[in-house]
Amino acid sequence: MKKHNLAFLLILLALSSYGQVNIGISKSWANIYVSELKQDVFDEIKNSKTIFVIPNELDENSFKQIINNVWTINDIEFISEDNFDYNKFSKNVIIKLINKEGRKDKVTFDSAVPDKTVKEYIIFNFSLFTPSQSNAVAQIFFTPNIKKREVITNSSNRKSILEKAIIKKKQKKNKEIAGFYNFELGYIKNYFQFLNSHLDKNINAKLRDLYIDKHEIKNLKKSTLFAPHWMMKRYDPFSSTIKKIEKPEKYFSKYNHNYALISNEDLNNKILNSKENFYYLMHTQVNENKIISVINGKTGNIIFRKTSKTSYNINSKDISDLNKEI
Repeated sequence: MKKHNLAFLLILLALSSYGQVNIGISKSWANIYVSELKQDVFDEIKNSKTIFVIPNELDENSFKQIINNVWTINDIEFISEDNFDYNKFSKNVIIKLINKEGRKDKVTFDSAVPDKTVKEYIIFNFSLFTPSQSNAVAQIFFTPNIKKREVITNSSNRKSILEKAIIKKKQKKNKEIAGFYNFELGYIKNYFQFLNSHLDKNINAKLRDLYIDKHEIKNLKKSTLFAPHWMMKRYDPFSSTIKKIEKPEKYFSKYNHNYALISNEDLNNKILNSKENFYYLMHTQVNENKIISVINGKTGNIIFRKTSKTSYNINSKDISDLNKEI
């Protein structure tokens, strides 16, 4: 391969990832694995109308404004979640919020021994469907907060009665309302910026893969890295409750550049009103998958992403790995 062709290939690969978005045919609702889209699927999306189903959880006018500003690849139409009928719109591209909760049970087939829950799962994502594919071909994932995980686990059969009683006492320490940390309009704007751009360029994106933008990541030497306060909360996977709230120095002790903790509200307003590049840290939890990324809040581009199953919390090694790449 000629050198200039190789360089062009590397440029294309550098555009192929993002921290919260998968572009590819989903293999399962409960994991992040996808297979690549072929050109005819990209063409089908561009030649169709996209129906955006507006979630009840979001302000209708604000959601419409964001989508109208970032979505350019085809014509769009909005419909409320309550009025959506899949059969009516099945010949269109559909983007809809999927909200499911469940558990995996170990079946005993013995009436004297009750079934045992071995795993819970939370599915909460925007999924893109096309007329020709039965599975989603793109997904935008959101992180359940600790209270949400508490509620799901405590309603299953995985914990004993005594364990549930202990958990209830710990739950009182967590004043959160069950929900999702990054299901906010600012983050959503960045996610759809990325999805639109990559579909336009016919690029698949697999968020399970390590990704580093070797060029743009150098900007962190002179930029402040923002992080939302909720990332300092530590989740205890054994009790499914909040363990503690760490001081940022514990995580950023090996980060040699500027950083700042910021409220979720302030970070989202910063994204919505950004007129220049800035960068923020994001933790996305998709069931057992922890995804740490750094995102350009103006463009929605990722400059760093790392996925693992070794922990449910951000840790100092995640930040140290980022620092090494800068």
